[in-house]
Amino acid sequence: MESIYFVNTNFMFKGLVEIARPIAGSLMERVEVYGPNKSLWLPKLLKKLPRDQLSPKFGGDKDFKPIKTYNY
Repeated sequence: MESIYFVNTNFMFKGLVEIARPIAGSLMERVEVYGPNKSLWLPKLLKKLPRDQLSPKFGGDKDFKPIKTYNY
């Protein structure tokens, strides 16, 4: 696993991740947490992932086809 991205998180989740960073060590170096402001996280996410790999909900292409979906 190269990286984990969390978007649209609330301040409590973001705070918990920051507390866990020193405890979890190198695993947490690959975790990126972004709040609800799409104008801040979308440009950063697009630097790491191609737009065609993102759902339109997250700023990706309308032609995006998921590999697998889960009905939660």
